[in-house]
Amino acid sequence: MVRAMVVDRLLDLPALDRDHKQIVALLSLLEDALVLDDRVLARNIAATLHAKAAEHFRTEEELFEATGYPGRAKHARAHARTLAQLTGMKHRLDAATPGAELVAEVEAIAEIFARHLLPQDEEFAHFLKGADGRRAG
Repeated sequence: MVRAMVVDRLLDLPALDRDHKQIVALLSLLEDALVLDDRVLARNIAATLHAKAAEHFRTEEELFEATGYPGRAKHARAHARTLAQLTGMKHRLDAATPGAELVAEVEAIAEIFARHLLPQDEEFAHFLKGADGRRAG
């Protein structure tokens, strides 16, 4: 269940931390809408989730470039895969009645977010903190 996924990994980057919490909240709301079989609500939440994720990924990737983050290519590929999954899910929502398959898909996307994207964001935050220390020294 998405609801059980808690974003307790704060990066000390307020805008990114806020985005992470919003994305998890949207995933949870989408799961609820699908369980309730509310197709209109699910479509609206999926569109909002897609837009929020795309904006968040763009912001992160701009930070990667601006800071010279060495892991930027790998992380950007993970963003692209996740965004493609969200796009596919939006299309499936348009074509089908919400059901168990889409609930499982939302849970899978939440798992990717928790197990892959957030740890990569932690690596980026660690890089930034090290870069700040090198500049100050």
